[in-house]
Amino acid sequence: MPDDFSLQMASIRNERQRRYDAAVLVRNSVICDDFFNWESLELFPNWCYWPLAERNRLLMVSGALFCAPAIRLWIDARKIREVRSLIGTKTLSLVMANDAIPQTPSKLPSYENVEALLLGTGAAVLLNSSPLELHNFLDTMLPDSAGKLPIDIAHLLLSQAMEILHAINQELLDSDSEKSILKESIGEVAL
Repeated sequence: MPDDFSLQMASIRNERQRRYDAAVLVRNSVICDDFFNWESLELFPNWCYWPLAERNRLLMVSGALFCAPAIRLWIDARKIREVRSLIGTKTLSLVMANDAIPQTPSKLPSYENVEALLLGTGAAVLLNSSPLELHNFLDTMLPDSAGKLPIDIAHLLLSQAMEILHAINQELLDSDSEKSILKESIGEVAL
């Protein structure tokens, strides 16, 4: 069990890493103006530092949550299969079962395909849940946003997407752990 000093040092290391990641993000950005300083870097949401694949997954799940009330009304099985293939069967089940999000379908923006729809609505969620001062910068690292939505709804959708991704990741970790234990016990029986 780590002691208080170890936890404090780990916290300091994590904060130092976060600041470094933020500085690299800004340095690599096309937008660098007087706004960026150490205090403003604290405003950056954690997902800004995620690898692109993980950030896209968050975009897709956030977008699926935004679209869920409308998806429930879809009769085009091809579109539903496309959502399932993009975010996964279990993730889609969790999205559709989520009762914390508004259940009234909103008019969805027109997109050429389901992937673009999820990315665009996901970008709207991430952008509108972020501090206004960062919007110009975040626009450069997100797909084209599907538009504006109230900040409270954006925060709710983002927190629900994070919970779903955490649940899926935890399930995968638990599954891997069970497989490892099973392999070890099979190995012991074989000896």
